[in-house]
Amino acid sequence: MAYNDLVYCASPARLGNLKHKIMEYVADQNKGPLHPFNALPYKYFEGGKLGRAKTMEVCCSLIGVCDEFWIFGISEGTLIEATYFFAQASNKNKPFRVLVNEFDKEWKIYAKKYSNNYKETLKKLGL
Repeated sequence: MAYNDLVYCASPARLGNLKHKIMEYVADQNKGPLHPFNALPYKYFEGGKLGRAKTMEVCCSLIGVCDEFWIFGISEGTLIEATYFFAQASNKNKPFRVLVNEFDKEWKIYAKKYSNNYKETLKKLGL
């Protein structure tokens, strides 16, 4: 089966155990899931010699090649990704979906924690 669109799956590390469930969810909607945990294994990227900053840079680059951006949970990393997405998507009309209620039971705690630094991004996400 061919997928219609490539979807970037923004997920917090604390939801790493849901990686396959998230990818299946996207695939079930005839979309190709690009999950950074699959594409950039922690051992070699964030937890390896590249480190967090370079890994986040690579993640943002991957967002640029995707047709859509879906966010499955709230963390500093997913908010960095969403901020990048909104900055890049403003002239491309790329769709996004917010699925935090379905996948992240603690999203409100993390949204509050990061609200000072990511107020505009959270607003654009409708959170």
